[in-house]
Amino acid sequence: TDSDLTTMLSGGVLMDAVALDVLAERGLGHLTGVHLAKRLDNGLRERFTDDMLNGTASDEVRDARIEFWGDATGMGDVLEPLSADVRVLTTIEDYFSRPVGPGMTAFENELGGRVVVMGYAPWIFLHSIGKRLQLQNVADWISRDSLPVRVEETVPIVSVVRLSADRKRGAVMLLNAGMDPIPEATVHLRMQSEQVRCMAPGRPCTALPAEPVADGHLVALRNIEPWDMRMVLVNTTS
Repeated sequence: TDSDLTTMLSGGVLMDAVALDVLAERGLGHLTGVHLAKRLDNGLRERFTDDMLNGTASDEVRDARIEFWGDATGMGDVLEPLSADVRVLTTIEDYFSRPVGPGMTAFENELGGRVVVMGYAPWIFLHSIGKRLQLQNVADWISRDSLPVRVEETVPIVSVVRLSADRKRGAVMLLNAGMDPIPEATVHLRMQSEQVRCMAPGRPCTALPAEPVADGHLVALRNIEPWDMRMVLVNTTS
């Protein structure tokens, strides 16, 4: 229902331009900060802007080669901001580096919701260090810095998190979903803890050194074999 959608848009939303089109038809497009200007299907790439959500990926170029992916609807959607408060995270350009228009935007709407719209190849060919960093930062932004776990290095770790409501107890499963060993991974735990322990298949549970930071702890995991896992346990007794 429109009420359900409005509730979603008052929180944190990451969406593509196909969904944007539907919201516009429902009269809710203004809550995204942008509308669909035009829809293109080939010869395009995206360039990261210097917005802080891109971090060190500023000016990086991502080319998803959308013309090779069959039906390219929604792959090269150019966005047009409806407000001066819209932040442009990427611009779409052609192969001659000529800008076409915004390709990804971030906007805080009148309801307090934070909405990010992805117009360029939103769900495919994401394999770049810059895109991973950008999406982590975007997820942090729309959730108001409440992501419970971030892995700093670009490594194929899948994390599954289960925490108590007060974030004083929890377990984080970290799986190496790649085909190569991971020599080291820095895991940012967004929770305070008096005790951090690590479990691994066939090994005893051991205490894990944790470096305190402003919003939690940093722990270093080492020598994770392909398809091996670590279970990090956190606990605060006070």
